Amino acid sequence: MRGAVGNLALDGDWADGSGAFPSGNGAAGGNFRFLVNAVPGDANRNGNVSPTDFGTVRSGIGRSTADAGTAPNHYTPFKDVNANGNVGPTDLGVVRGQTGANITSVPQPAAPLFMTSTAVSSATRDVLFGTNEIL
Repeated sequence: MRGAVGNLALDGDWADGSGAFPSGNGAAGGNFRFLVNAVPGDANRNGNVSPTDFGTVRSGIGRSTADAGTAPNHYTPFKDVNANGNVGPTDLGVVRGQTGANITSVPQPAAPLFMTSTAVSSATRDVLFGTNEIL
């Protein structure tokens, strides 16, 4: 990754994997690996999927990136659970199917993601990300 000013390589290393911002080891380049905890359907981002999330997503039905509307019945990426650019019945279905899921039920990686990618087993990778190629 390169910065917008001067096209210089950015410092992508996370010094200790748990430190505060700014991160880095002071040298340009490197790999920035960061764990993001997310529960599909958790529209209010409190770590679990509940009927409250269903109501949150339902309030955005019919809204999209092209017609965001006004709060509280507006489009947000958190209501667009399937990330297709609009909030619709499919998003409600995902929330309904995920009801009861929480951040503690998400499998933990075999090793911290700030270590080399080979430290994470292929089985853990498949559980976290699936087996379908994205590109």
